[in-house]
Amino acid sequence: MPKETLKSSVSELRDQLDMEDAVDETRKEELEALASRIESMINGDGEHWEDTLVHGLEQQLVRYEEEHPVLTRTIQNVLNAIAGLGV
Repeated sequence: MPKETLKSSVSELRDQLDMEDAVDETRKEELEALASRIESMINGDGEHWEDTLVHGLEQQLVRYEEEHPVLTRTIQNVLNAIAGLGV
């Protein structure tokens, strides 16, 4: 169940990135790369869960906190889902 929650949160993040015009292309690419890494880890195709991934999401959370509250909430949902996996 926690993996399904994480998959859903990552999907929601991707949807938000598609709709968010105010986020510049470089930052969108950074978040897309993080989302791809998460999906690879969920599927067991990639690296092990790393602190750098969580740290990267936390940095994005701080960047968007004031200007993009919906995106911030979505990133927080992803972090919560990762925490739910015991990472």
